[in-house]
Amino acid sequence: MIRKAQREDIPLIQSLAKQSWNSHYIGIISQEQIDYMLGMMYSDEELNNILRTLTIIII
Repeated sequence: MIRKAQREDIPLIQSLAKQSWNSHYIGIISQEQIDYMLGMMYSDEELNNILRTLTIIII
């Protein structure tokens, strides 16, 4: 099913991002850099801002 992400989906989005980044970028960039990017791009605050500004995230 494809639908617009909601605030309740933030933990799922964060989990998917963590799995994806750790699967695909390890060995290319450091774990420290992966953790930094996840924190910057997928924090509760950032995802709430994205949802609030009507950016659509498809999960």
